[in-house]
Amino acid sequence: LTLGNGIANKISYMTLGLNMSSALLNFSQLMNSAAYIGDVRSLGQMMRKGMHRGYSLHELRILKETGVLNDIGIDSGSGYDKLRGGGTPSLGTGKIARALTGVNRGVDFLGQKSMYFFQQADSICRRGTVLVAYEKARKEGKSHAEAIAYAKDVNNKANFQYGTQDAPNIFRRGSIVSQLSLQFKKYGFKELEVMADFSPWSKKTSRKQKLMFWGMYALLCGAMGVPALDWLDEIFGEKTGFY
Repeated sequence: LTLGNGIANKISYMTLGLNMSSALLNFSQLMNSAAYIGDVRSLGQMMRKGMHRGYSLHELRILKETGVLNDIGIDSGSGYDKLRGGGTPSLGTGKIARALTGVNRGVDFLGQKSMYFFQQADSICRRGTVLVAYEKARKEGKSHAEAIAYAKDVNNKANFQYGTQDAPNIFRRGSIVSQLSLQFKKYGFKELEVMADFSPWSKKTSRKQKLMFWGMYALLCGAMGVPALDWLDEIFGEKTGFY
């Protein structure tokens, strides 16, 4: 498991580190948040509040009580830790082992630095979501505890928890094999859950929320941005207008 975590972390560094496009794609999560909150105007509010650094004591309390600062993102290779790797283990006490351990720790140190933009974008979405969701709940007359619970629920549904506690069984029971082969596939699974909530037959969301979600999704991703629809390419080919 330790070996698998180390490999997964290195893969994260190579694919997400210093990758501005992947970092910016994190902001598409706000589309989910706005639809669950039920207000398109909240998109701008979530961006402003997420990027703001001078939080008041009240806002810091909300961030702490919702646990958003400890959320595990998709860049966590292991799915067990917030620190995206949990530290580099020693490879032994011999000279060669110590040298390899030093190199490994150096790679992890530089890798973590390269993940700065990706992790910041992810954190902006999560912080902004819980703060705006909390404010909405309070305006609706909910108590502090009820508003905290609502903000946590919206954040978990919209921005996802990539830890093992909320992973599908195919990830949990496949051990190191599924951990490595399906490392970045959790997003597709979780986004399909969101789509199920906004499907025409779902009773979990209102008609307004459904129109809001699918309207923003079509504008941002296009029809072919829906997960699993790439199988149409196999049937119709690349020159039929599906691209």
